[in-house]
Amino acid sequence: MNNPMHSAFLAAIADRPDDDLPRLVYADWLDENSQPERAEFIRTQIELAKLPEHDPRFLPLKARERELLAAHKDAWTLPGFRDISQHFRRGFVETVNATAEWLVGHPQAFDAPGPLRGVRVFTASGFLAALSEIPGLARLETLDLTNTRFAGADDVRAFFTTARLDNLRTLAVRNSNWWEGEELNALADTPVAERLRVLDLSGNRIGDAGVRVLASRPEFRNLESLTYRGDEIDYQLCVHAIGARALAESTTLTRLSVLDLGDQYLGDGGLPLLVNSPNAAGLKRLVLDYNDLGDIGEEWVGALVRSPYLGNLRDLVLCGNRLGSPGAGELANWPHLAQMRSVDLRECRAPIGANPLPLERRRSVGDGSAPLTADVRAILMRSPWAEKFVL
Repeated sequence: MNNPMHSAFLAAIADRPDDDLPRLVYADWLDENSQPERAEFIRTQIELAKLPEHDPRFLPLKARERELLAAHKDAWTLPGFRDISQHFRRGFVETVNATAEWLVGHPQAFDAPGPLRGVRVFTASGFLAALSEIPGLARLETLDLTNTRFAGADDVRAFFTTARLDNLRTLAVRNSNWWEGEELNALADTPVAERLRVLDLSGNRIGDAGVRVLASRPEFRNLESLTYRGDEIDYQLCVHAIGARALAESTTLTRLSVLDLGDQYLGDGGLPLLVNSPNAAGLKRLVLDYNDLGDIGEEWVGALVRSPYLGNLRDLVLCGNRLGSPGAGELANWPHLAQMRSVDLRECRAPIGANPLPLERRRSVGDGSAPLTADVRAILMRSPWAEKFVL
């Protein structure tokens, strides 16, 4: 579409990518110019972006989104990235998935109009030097280099120093061969570190040593969201109570609103350190699923509900930990639940020794733990805020 008004709208949306108003004004214009489905799609995705998945409006809107995409996706995708996986958000393609080889061979694709903001790069390991030379990277706010096998700290330092990443705010380097603190120190030595607001390090073996680097290097002071999930990482290279202490005492990581340490080993000693730190005051989402909470008692629940620093918390994920009747009682009567959106307790288990399973079930579960008991569920359901619990 070569209509000058169309180009002006796309330019306005690209200039203010976080603002819904230019998108909604464009949707009104589309309605007036015989493109009601395109207008409806923009409004639908804007609404979806605001809703949690458990909202009753979510599924009908999601179904309508799929219908509109099935009918019109080819017409609405970016032509420069034809045959490349493209992802819509709030009505427009904002991210694309492509191999590094394709991107190196098609650098002009980044000239596409509109709010293109992010790229997930596949098979980048052998193309980092060439990839870093693409001028169009300068427009990116999000770069996902998951499964890139960096060849040590020097490789990290070279890429993030050379690449034009002037607007980068979100970086994902999941499963990228980062060990302890070496690569994180190298990243901190580059201009990118101070720009970052969101960092996902999941699947790397950085452990407590890497967390200490994050907590101590001032270049990471602008981080607002930190994800380090320990899925399938050896115990010794996960985060334990010592890493929780580093986060709690950090003078750098003071702006976090999202902290995801799922599938680590904080245990009953680590959670109290986190939630009783002033650094927890900004948290809106805290994810501590499968962290061995409750293995030695339920004091962790008391530390959680009595923390003076969780006034901004809205979403809490505790899946796969242990919860008995005393802890459930404290959680059910936590006054802050009135301000919460959700507390996810799926796959939580009874404390060790409570309601042991038959031998044949112990083998399938692994440690003989039973699911949450009926008493625990009843306590949670009697809470004045029972609808906040996800079971």
